[in-house]
Amino acid sequence: MQKDTHDRRESTRQQCDYGACWSYFNKEGAAEGLILNVSQTGCYLQLDRPIIPGATVTMRVLVRRGLKCDQQGPHMNTVAEVKWCRKIRNGSKQFYGSGLRYHYPV
Repeated sequence: MQKDTHDRRESTRQQCDYGACWSYFNKEGAAEGLILNVSQTGCYLQLDRPIIPGATVTMRVLVRRGLKCDQQGPHMNTVAEVKWCRKIRNGSKQFYGSGLRYHYPV
């Protein structure tokens, strides 16, 4: 499979290192992840499990990394569409990278 090198980003990305709690929209249960870059239209989320492209997710961004999903701290909430998800290997470690596009209020 040939890698798509065309950059379809609509806005500039900014590196970050935030914790995140995410779940599928209107589903119980949450999982943790890391947000490694953000833009005006979306973000890159690193996960320990795959996430379904096309799904709508809710996400709580934890501004201080290291907080767990059930802890309080500075955070913001967003709803986003999963645009893609890829398995990533780094030596013996395996994780998933995913691109999310924010939903905007109507």
